[in-house]
Amino acid sequence: MATSATFQNMSLTTAFNCDTEKSLLSLDWVLNSGICAVCSVASGILTIPCVNGAFSVQMNLPVVSSLTSDLVLGQDWLQYCRESVPQTCFYLTSGPIDLRRAPTVHSAPPQAKPGDINAGSMEPEPEPESSRRNEEHVSDCLCITRDPA
Repeated sequence: MATSATFQNMSLTTAFNCDTEKSLLSLDWVLNSGICAVCSVASGILTIPCVNGAFSVQMNLPVVSSLTSDLVLGQDWLQYCRESVPQTCFYLTSGPIDLRRAPTVHSAPPQAKPGDINAGSMEPEPEPESSRRNEEHVSDCLCITRDPA
């Protein structure tokens, strides 16, 4: 069994956040590893240890700052794994995720009941118009690499 998760064959820490719609890669990890991120997205093979050895999947991961782990897996990853390998257990740095027991990802937010202060939406807030990328502008893309020094 693999001892830690890898992205582009480089070890990284992993956690799962059910409140995150898309999986996210840490900017600090990208800068330290020297991998290329085009338009703030890193593409490659993610391998995560699991009960049967390891599970690999091609992923396009948005790169963001201020994450608690090198990789924060979101609902997109969970849904893909539930459909692809529903009877396995993944070993993340933050602890195991057993798909046989993990909560189902809901497409609609839970309904709040009186006195239920923790009920909330799993839907992300809309992104402000000013921060949306125009994918036709390649000049906005940047390949982040590590200094060879």
